[in-house]
Amino acid sequence: MSISSASDGRTVHRRPSPPEQGRNRAGRRPRSPFWLAVLILLLPLAGLPWSTPGNRGPTWRLTGLRDRGVLDLAVQAGEGLVFLYAVTTTGIERSIDGGQSWVAIQSGLPTGPLGEVQVHALTVSPDDARQLWVVAGASAERAVYGSDNGGSEWRQIWGGMVPGETAVLHVTPGTPKIIYLGTEEKLYRSPDGGISWLEIGPLPNRAAIRSLLSSSTDPQILTAGTQEGLWQSSDGGKSWNPGAG
Repeated sequence: MSISSASDGRTVHRRPSPPEQGRNRAGRRPRSPFWLAVLILLLPLAGLPWSTPGNRGPTWRLTGLRDRGVLDLAVQAGEGLVFLYAVTTTGIERSIDGGQSWVAIQSGLPTGPLGEVQVHALTVSPDDARQLWVVAGASAERAVYGSDNGGSEWRQIWGGMVPGETAVLHVTPGTPKIIYLGTEEKLYRSPDGGISWLEIGPLPNRAAIRSLLSSSTDPQILTAGTQEGLWQSSDGGKSWNPGAG
């Protein structure tokens, strides 16, 4: 309420008029809580590395194996080097300079009519970058091969696979002599680096194994990826349970 004097000397009391709807006493419309919430949510995005004409964000460059399809990769450090192995549509190759140069490593592996090598699975020892195993060969001659010199020479160590089966190889960390071989219907285990193999049995519903991992502390704990999802075993593959989730 304000007080003023009239022209005849009387005191006049005036009640201030109510503010216009939608405006505060300062004459400004109050900010909408909705837009304030939007600003709070969008504020963290200001710190992201947005792409600009001068900065296109992360980029890729071709480092080798030009004109060859790459099907699988494995990397292992050793001897002060980083060994990079690549399975391609024509065979298997090795690089020790970060992929700048590659050399074919398929002496002793079965070749096709055009000199190509079909490699279906690859694994490298976690303790020795030059020790590796592959499943190679056409359908009728598919077998497990091993190398102790980085793939410069290969030898067949087991030929008991069913023709035409897909395969997954896995070496257990800490116990590099224990190798698992997963196929479309069965799981095999070698306790001696591939010299002998024991058929463990199929997964439930004979699910085809597409990927295989083991615990870094216990080689008996396995996780298998199949077309039906994940399966886990705590007894080296003798029994399986569905993975959690």
